[in-house]
Amino acid sequence: MINLQTTCHASHWNTTTRLGFGKYRSLNKADKGINFSRKGFAAIHTKMNLVEEEHVEPPRFWQIVTTDAHIQGRGVLHFPRSIVTNYLPHHQQHINIVLHNSNISVNCTIKTSQRNWNERYLSQEWVAFLNEANIKVNYRLKLTLSNPPDVLSVEIIN
Repeated sequence: MINLQTTCHASHWNTTTRLGFGKYRSLNKADKGINFSRKGFAAIHTKMNLVEEEHVEPPRFWQIVTTDAHIQGRGVLHFPRSIVTNYLPHHQQHINIVLHNSNISVNCTIKTSQRNWNERYLSQEWVAFLNEANIKVNYRLKLTLSNPPDVLSVEIIN
């Protein structure tokens, strides 16, 4: 957890804002009702103090909406960067895709982009899975990676 502390010298104003997931955001007028146009505000200094680090695990799921490209075989399924960096081992080359509450399952090869090893995706087998599961264009899908990451569960949520 990060403790963001802001102090205004001229008015002796002091406030603390906590930001999670290691994210940092610049302060603006909306923060704590600050009026930057008011006279007497000489300078605002910001410093970050590490309070105590909480381990917050990123989610193991994400959502997509199927497109014509997915259904017609021109699209691929990209794994989000947070999934690749936190859960998908670099040596893993296969994953089993399963349709939630059914017996439809396809074994897929995980491909890695040549330009970036954190860019991983599924291609032909993903299209085969969509066809076998009778998933159409504009279906909203929730994809959940198991622990350990050997199964990718797909749930139709529309």
